[in-house]
Amino acid sequence: MTEPTRSESGAPPILQLDGPLPWGRLAIEASAGTGKTYALCHLAVRYIAEAGVPASGFLIVTFTRAATAELRWRIRKAILNRIEELRAGDPKLTPEDSDRHLGNLERAITEYDTITITTIHSFATQTVSSLGATSQYDPPRRFTTDDRETTRSACSDAIVRAASNGVDPELLPSVQDLAKAVSTAMQNPDITIEPSEPEGEPTSVSVLASLARDVVLMLRLRRINRHEVSFDDVLTSLRDSIISGNGSTIIESLRNRYRVVMIDEFQDTDPVQWAIFDAAFAERPNTKDGVDGGEPNALILVGDPKQSIYSFRGADISTYSAATRAQGTNRVALGTNYRSDGRVLKGLEVLLAGTTYGRGISFVPVKASEDNETRCALNDGSPVTPVQVRLALGDDIKRNRNGTFVSKSAQDAVWNDVVTTIHHTLDHVMIPVGKEADREYRHVKAQEIAVLVHSGYDAINLQRRLINSGVPAVLSRAGKVLESPAANQWRWLLDALARPSDSARARRFALGWFAGLDVQTVDKGDDATMVSLFNQLRSWLEVLRESGVASFVHRVIDDSGVTARVLQSPDGDRSVTDLLHIGELLQTSSTEHRPTVANLLDLLQVSDSQSGDEDGDEYARRIETQDSAVRIMTIWVSKGLEFPIVMAPTLFTDKQKDPEVVVSDGMGGRVFDLEGSNSERLDEAIALKINENLRLLYVALTRSSHQVTAWWAPALNTAKSPLSRVLFARDEDGFFDPKKYNAKTIAIPKNAEDAESTLSLAANSGGLVDISVIGAGDPSPIWNGPAHHDGDDGSTSSGHASGELAAAELDHLPSRITGRWSFSAMTSSDLV
Repeated sequence: MTEPTRSESGAPPILQLDGPLPWGRLAIEASAGTGKTYALCHLAVRYIAEAGVPASGFLIVTFTRAATAELRWRIRKAILNRIEELRAGDPKLTPEDSDRHLGNLERAITEYDTITITTIHSFATQTVSSLGATSQYDPPRRFTTDDRETTRSACSDAIVRAASNGVDPELLPSVQDLAKAVSTAMQNPDITIEPSEPEGEPTSVSVLASLARDVVLMLRLRRINRHEVSFDDVLTSLRDSIISGNGSTIIESLRNRYRVVMIDEFQDTDPVQWAIFDAAFAERPNTKDGVDGGEPNALILVGDPKQSIYSFRGADISTYSAATRAQGTNRVALGTNYRSDGRVLKGLEVLLAGTTYGRGISFVPVKASEDNETRCALNDGSPVTPVQVRLALGDDIKRNRNGTFVSKSAQDAVWNDVVTTIHHTLDHVMIPVGKEADREYRHVKAQEIAVLVHSGYDAINLQRRLINSGVPAVLSRAGKVLESPAANQWRWLLDALARPSDSARARRFALGWFAGLDVQTVDKGDDATMVSLFNQLRSWLEVLRESGVASFVHRVIDDSGVTARVLQSPDGDRSVTDLLHIGELLQTSSTEHRPTVANLLDLLQVSDSQSGDEDGDEYARRIETQDSAVRIMTIWVSKGLEFPIVMAPTLFTDKQKDPEVVVSDGMGGRVFDLEGSNSERLDEAIALKINENLRLLYVALTRSSHQVTAWWAPALNTAKSPLSRVLFARDEDGFFDPKKYNAKTIAIPKNAEDAESTLSLAANSGGLVDISVIGAGDPSPIWNGPAHHDGDDGSTSSGHASGELAAAELDHLPSRITGRWSFSAMTSSDLV
């Protein structure tokens, strides 16, 4: 076994997965595509086989339910694969070691249900529930969240109360401003809201801060009085219980139960979450090697600080930095990328070498896997340029009288070029398939192109342009389904059901998707039409009362004919997908045996938790079709995913004004300073925002296997954007100038001549980077679809969906085999 080697001067040593088993605290920095899930699974198998750690001795924590399901499946599969290898014979092991390893692994499979793979919130909930009287929260209490309406109501109450208590009305904030401040505070448990109470006369800011503190306290007391608890309440309760005087019993219990603790996506941890693990699983004296203190324990932190992009959910990069650099924590890195071609990685190194993403966080070069080193996509038979940057500096782009570019025209130039580039990619680019020995090439399919944007507005805008140009495109998890137009349609229906005799509600329902009447018919409002509507609503209400939600949802869909009607609209696939998704949520989320209309309306309230890690997967909008279509999604959604071809057309934008001042207090906590632009901490907050934007750029540029393209345009706030920083914060030799790179704004070129130093960066890249200038472009290019485009079954496709709606034809006999299904049978079949 070899000792760790340095990946580069000053960087952590490369983790040798087959080296000595790590004990104590270990921080693994996993750059994009370096196989962190594989590393976790491999280490878990080794702990079981070599150290005899039982399945029940593992605690593996990640941040979404989907990730826990994947880890559970991947670790089980890795154990089974290793069992097969040992049964076939491993020449590296002695017969005694082989038998011991095999026995440990076989035992782990039989006890696999005892392994704890969970989200941080689920772990905290289970642990608090086991504390009994030592916790301030009783297990039977119902989990809840403070949705937007609840928060706004509490803010309104607080403002009215302050006014009645004599606070100057001129100093009182609006409900919107107060609700915004409260929402930020609620996303950051234990945060300190400043400014504190002034000694002299109050100001509008001090009143806002005081009211925000009051509302946060009010919401927490309201939950207590209602016997409710939020997930953050559970986290803070567990943290407080562990660090209290009685915490030693809890700590000893957790340490005795879990010998190996792995925290995945550690860069997304907040101070409260880390305080729990730091206190509970601190390394015990004299146990690093299992000597003079019992069996050794391991706490493994896996993450990539360059991909910390969820500060709006409470993630704190300073927590990651403090934990991984704490005394007693060994730092290592994963050094091989298994996602991208060698040419892609070298091209990104040309563009990003020397970039930083926060204090102590730098770009780390990684090597390609052996099979990917020479792999590359082809453009008309020649290797593609793996990294492309396209600058909207053409002379035909409109300018103002002073010579500056018209922002909208520059942005339109980018959108036009994105569409044209996608056309070219579909027509001319071929990607490799298979291992090097038997590698073949085929044309890119539409679903293998991902376009990563900053907002749902950008996603919808681009989707419309692509569809109008003849390219099918879908939105992947673009927002929350409860904020979609389909959710409003369900709310209108339920509102009408709440009072079927209310003509105003009935008329609004009549204009919606479920009734589908036009304005003229509703405006005329003859008796026969209205009676028919009232009778329809009453019949559905009767189904809900007598047969439950499932029958109600199916009856509404069937009786209304909404599916066929909505599918005829331009965005029909999207709308029907959302309608059915919400219908499913109504069925699965209702806890009442016979829920009322009011219960169902409550389920459709948009809650802050539905954007969080615990529940986000359930409420995120689904892809509307599995057909071949370009995938459009936000950069945040793309994290953890990979695609053959990636396009990032919005990295030149930075639409946000001065950020909210949420910074570290230097003692493991955080401060929310409502002074905003007048705060002494504003520069620190701006620096944090700049670094997070740079991490967004890193995430976007590292999703691709074969080619990544980014666009830049001189639009509004471009001088603050991360791509401007990467392209233009350089000296004449092309190296980064720290003073420019760390400035709030970057000097940007006004024409192609001003960008010569950046263009020379590409000229010296050996064909790995192409930086080119584009013009206004064709606003409506039409793609006819290549005749050679291969379908999944080897057939050809034009890439167009038919404009005519028709009933599908059954071209095969359905199976008549019946039987019962278990979850195990389904997961082991071809159905998943």
